[in-house]
Amino acid sequence: MKLLVGIICLAFTINMNAQNEKNIVGDWQFEGFSQLEEVDTVALKLLEMLFGEMSINIEENGRYQAFIMGTKEVGKWSLIQNGTVLELNSDNGKTEETKILSLNKSQLVLELDSDGIIFKKLVKQDSDE
Repeated sequence: MKLLVGIICLAFTINMNAQNEKNIVGDWQFEGFSQLEEVDTVALKLLEMLFGEMSINIEENGRYQAFIMGTKEVGKWSLIQNGTVLELNSDNGKTEETKILSLNKSQLVLELDSDGIIFKKLVKQDSDE
């Protein structure tokens, strides 16, 4: 019985990680913050200005491009800890690990200190050329 439960848990973990990898690929644009209970309106506006142009392109080939506060960063990405943490290894040697608070086909929420930073997935339009 324990073996059966272990196999079911392993299958669920593998499926969840594969689903997260499928959902995370794409172009993501900063949308806002979650859980900013102790931030006043002025500070929130300042944060939104700083992060307003933030975006990340996560490619199926394991590469990413991020634009953060006017700076471009490129490197390799991976999901670790059973698909619950996004690891970014920039080409300049910097490594970031960020907990994924939630992820679906249209929204990604990453942990920022004790709050969440929300990204929306951009839908690519087919050109009529």
